[in-house]
Amino acid sequence: MTKFKFKLEPVLQHRESKEKQAVLAQADAQQKYFSLLDSLNKTRDNFERSLKATNNGDCFDILNNIMYRQYLKNKMIKEEKKVSKAHQQLQKCRKRTLEARKQKLIMEKLKENQLAHHIKEENSKEQKQLDEMANQIILRNQTYPF
Repeated sequence: MTKFKFKLEPVLQHRESKEKQAVLAQADAQQKYFSLLDSLNKTRDNFERSLKATNNGDCFDILNNIMYRQYLKNKMIKEEKKVSKAHQQLQKCRKRTLEARKQKLIMEKLKENQLAHHIKEENSKEQKQLDEMANQIILRNQTYPF
């Protein structure tokens, strides 16, 4: 039986490496997204605490609290934009990963089909050889009976 050699093995290896790169890029994008989301949640918590804080004190304390709240609002707006961009980037990375995985699976399926075809051909060749040997034995026995 001859050994099976997949002629498109380099292509399959390339697609596997592309999939690994896509998975790593997705993991980085996901980590960035979650860290930005965590930062946004912390800013929101700080804003909620500043709203619940009592405004006792002189006019400078009240003014300071108002300015701090405004700073937190602006920071939340900027962080929401960053989170939105990070989410979009994460979705793009997910699509790239899925596409890379799909391409790799196509090559793997092709390899499996070619291997099955190779095995079928090898079995057919082996059966043909066995049939020929059986015919030769029968002919020998007919010409030289015991």
